[in-house]
Amino acid sequence: MLITDITVKYNTTEGIVEEALLVSGFQVDYASDYSPKDVSLAGLYIRYLVMMNEANEAAYGFKYTDGEEGIDKTSVNDNMRRTAQMWYERWEAEMEKRELEQIKETSSGFHIRKRVW
Repeated sequence: MLITDITVKYNTTEGIVEEALLVSGFQVDYASDYSPKDVSLAGLYIRYLVMMNEANEAAYGFKYTDGEEGIDKTSVNDNMRRTAQMWYERWEAEMEKRELEQIKETSSGFHIRKRVW
């Protein structure tokens, strides 16, 4: 999948997609076709970045009451930050899995065992 396709898929900007790819350990190349697994990994970080941007925009929540009716938007920022943190933790877990897979692929299965007496 190309960067422009990823941008459309996650309904975001190319800058956010580029940042997510870099942080996830990929090179940014507009001609490169990223695998679904790579897109999925970067997608978790894209969701995190989008939620953090939205949380920053909602940082100035308000509370309004008019007689019996009222609106309270003061906790929107906290909820968005918690959701962003959830996406970050998912991305972090996937990065750890990926690193373990790479270690398994590059390491030898040969082990020297101690003698049992």
